[in-house]
Amino acid sequence: MCVKITLSGFIIGLFAVAGLTVLNGASAAAAPLYVALGDSYSSGVGADVDPAKSQPIANSFDPASGGCQRAYKAYPVLLAQNLGAQLRNVTCAGATTDNILQTGQFGQPAQIEAVTSDALLVTVTIGGNDIDFGGIMGCIASKECDGNSPEAIHTLDVLHNQLYDRVSNVITEIQARAPGARILFGGYPQIYPNEGQSTGTCSAYLSGGEMSG
Repeated sequence: MCVKITLSGFIIGLFAVAGLTVLNGASAAAAPLYVALGDSYSSGVGADVDPAKSQPIANSFDPASGGCQRAYKAYPVLLAQNLGAQLRNVTCAGATTDNILQTGQFGQPAQIEAVTSDALLVTVTIGGNDIDFGGIMGCIASKECDGNSPEAIHTLDVLHNQLYDRVSNVITEIQARAPGARILFGGYPQIYPNEGQSTGTCSAYLSGGEMSG
């Protein structure tokens, strides 16, 4: 039996907010500040990859972002454009909660340093690398994982015993630095298809409600 792990409900439920009305009162003369934090699901690794181009992935992200691979069509970029907000994007592929709060990546400071008191919106997608979802995915792909697999033991330990506090610390620090900011957490998509479903169909990954929404 394979171990199925989902973070979406946990992270969204941890700090549930709705809408972006916090931006409505911003002056038209001064675009509201939006700070984007998080891992590759925020930096958009692989977004808008054109296989027809040479080095397709490299052509999809800002070269100035280096190993962080901040894609031109990552959700923070598109959201900032939609809101007319000033984007401060410090997302980074492979980031953990420690990379947000303590240690930066690729010669860059900890992501939290980008959060200042004038921020009105902060988005975060984080937690997957903390539980090493790459390791558990590899375990599932290469062998039959169960509760005794080392990868599963590690992932479930962090998920059940550590991740809540780690993500809570991120929220606390954002609130301390930007008391007026709306904080939105994004979850993670389902990576493996539902049992018995073809990988080429939406129903393999989404419920009926998700597809109709």
